[in-house]
Amino acid sequence: MCAVDVEGKYFVVVDDEDFSRFAVERLLIKRKAEIISATDGAAAIKAMIEATTEGKTIEAVITDLNMLPVNGLELLKSIRVGFPGIARDLPVIMFTALQGFDLVGKAMALDVNAFIPKPVSKSELYSALEDARYEPPEYLPAADYRRIPTPGSKDLQNIVKRLGLPSLTEEPDEPEIEGPKVSDDDDETKTEEELALGPISVGRILSRDYVEPNGKIVLGRDTKLSKNMINRLSDLRRIEPDLSQKLWVKVSKTG
Repeated sequence: MCAVDVEGKYFVVVDDEDFSRFAVERLLIKRKAEIISATDGAAAIKAMIEATTEGKTIEAVITDLNMLPVNGLELLKSIRVGFPGIARDLPVIMFTALQGFDLVGKAMALDVNAFIPKPVSKSELYSALEDARYEPPEYLPAADYRRIPTPGSKDLQNIVKRLGLPSLTEEPDEPEIEGPKVSDDDDETKTEEELALGPISVGRILSRDYVEPNGKIVLGRDTKLSKNMINRLSDLRRIEPDLSQKLWVKVSKTG
């Protein structure tokens, strides 16, 4: 039995495909959840701000990745950088499919709380909600998330203006990064080792790109692996079993 009680709680479901969105909504409504429905990230942002203004507390966001005009990555980033009235630590669960694996690295850098396959099953949905509730990541400052580039994210202020919302606080321009990085000051004598995907690899630094079966990069070399990243890679392996169970990581110098 699912340990997550959804009765009377508000969930934002975002997908531009009506059938997929309705399928998720039905699973939640069967357990008497309240639904805030949206067809893309911009509509979701506006609906969430309106809901919080009305005193409603949002439990989680369940969103597709590929949508127009504002996709799931932009929505996730908007939450993590801090829109007025929206909690930055709001759990975000994201649908993904094989063709979207080249974007999931950015979603992990933005601390997505779970990946689930599409079409979604009841067990996958409620397992993801449970993980999001009981295993939250260690969230970063808003400025760190702002520096992570996402497709269309440079238009974030235009989205805000179009929705008639208060402007976001500007942060000083800083070099863009693709996710958590470390200084590339290693010399040629640096060694590496192959580890199983799991707790043992938390805190380690990738020495090689972690790629999906078709060669697209999921996480790039020099990414420092957080517990949340390892958990999300485990999500992805349930969706695509051909993803590698092993990671190549750097061996730290001692002495």
